[in-house]
Amino acid sequence: MIDFHRLAIPIIVILIVGGTIGFFLAYGFYPEKHVNVKVDEKCYEFLDNALTKYNRLQAERELLVLKLQTNVIISFDAIVPVVFSGTREEIDNLISDYNIKITTSQRLGADNNHIDKYIVKTIYSL
Repeated sequence: MIDFHRLAIPIIVILIVGGTIGFFLAYGFYPEKHVNVKVDEKCYEFLDNALTKYNRLQAERELLVLKLQTNVIISFDAIVPVVFSGTREEIDNLISDYNIKITTSQRLGADNNHIDKYIVKTIYSL
């Protein structure tokens, strides 16, 4: 007769090791984070450079919408507060392209030099 009490611990160890190996195999299969974007009711998967360009276009679109909304305001010296995030290079490019004045800038992960992300509060005027 088979003694199942003696087999219980080796079976549990085998299942734990097998589950851990399976997890790392599945994690290694999807090393990159992919973002799906819905454009004209069709779903696209953007990677690397295309995703960066799409995010920049989205930011420009939001700024243009804000500009159109401020144009509707009768006062021509209207000021609109805007909060956005990005890398230092992206923020500098956006500021140089538009009439934006930074009020506060906060670096995310200030203790970590490998993270180049900032949250910026700005004022956008016409």
